[in-house]
Amino acid sequence: MSLTRANLENELINGYSLGFWLVEVGLDGTTVSGSNSSLNTPIRDAMNVAGFATVDPINVADADVAMLTDPDSLRQVLDIANYRVLQKVMQCWGRAEERIVISPAAQYSGLSEQTRVLLFERKSKRLRTQIDETLARIDRLYNFSSPPLEGGSIGLGMIQDTVDPNGNPY
Repeated sequence: MSLTRANLENELINGYSLGFWLVEVGLDGTTVSGSNSSLNTPIRDAMNVAGFATVDPINVADADVAMLTDPDSLRQVLDIANYRVLQKVMQCWGRAEERIVISPAAQYSGLSEQTRVLLFERKSKRLRTQIDETLARIDRLYNFSSPPLEGGSIGLGMIQDTVDPNGNPY
């Protein structure tokens, strides 16, 4: 049996427990039928980073995912997709503040404003920690670290006369 996109969605939402985070920011954290639009971009990006091009540059199909026959490649794609989902959640995190603090959703409406603020801050910290830990894991396992930033200068294409306070060039 070939691997399908639905298999990847199920693993991300349930295996990596990303459904909670997606729902928290109003994205689809439940659909695992192969049509979850909230997971399309993270899966596509992960496949591309891992060296697997998708036939359609926008949408990931079952045929694309079926290329992941090696367990190590599958784990790499899932790990990177996990990171990309967490990044997406962080980009939408203002929605969580709206749902928890400003106009509380039903599950938060019985809490005081102070409690809701503390809850939001705790969830924010947990999300940032999870992103940092996931990135560190990916870096450790797949050696995706960026090269160190080195010092240098940026030329602006113009001649600059530099003078000291007495007007002498140097």
